[in-house]
Amino acid sequence: RRDARTDDEKTGDLLVEIGKRLEKDANCDLLLVRSVVLRDMYNYPAALADVEQILRTDTANSLACWQRATLLMDMAQATSHQAEGQKNEASAMQLELALRDAERALALAPQNAYALYNRGCVLARLGRTQAAIDDFTRAIAADGRLPEAYYNRAVLYMRAGDYKKAIPDLSRAGELGLYRAYNLLKQ
Repeated sequence: RRDARTDDEKTGDLLVEIGKRLEKDANCDLLLVRSVVLRDMYNYPAALADVEQILRTDTANSLACWQRATLLMDMAQATSHQAEGQKNEASAMQLELALRDAERALALAPQNAYALYNRGCVLARLGRTQAAIDDFTRAIAADGRLPEAYYNRAVLYMRAGDYKKAIPDLSRAGELGLYRAYNLLKQ
């Protein structure tokens, strides 16, 4: 028998179950899972509150630092789509905070490919192209099966006009399953 509930209903049920478990035990792992689910639902303030609760009790939790950096990047992106005025200043501040958290996550787990990738994304958004390329390169060295790192490095190479370096990265990203890289290659 097929479940007729929508994904939103299933996600809501999951959040209720996590909430019940958290009432019994404020488990950092459950808070992190709830934060990820809330982020996927674009409920950034609630997701951020969970991560900050984790970091108040476990300042050395690299996953929580990484999650907060990702949330802050998402919030900066959302802010940049708002009305003109203070949006650029708020977005830049969120990105600087995201960079701080990405660096903290890396200090706790220096060879974590995803943390390197994440910091590369923040640096790219801040316009620090070479530093971002360097982080994507380090992420690839740590885990050569991270298609997003190849793709983002290729995009930065293309922006700099270095198509010779971009083409192999786009090809590798496509081979690893990031098929939009092939679309970019065709262009």
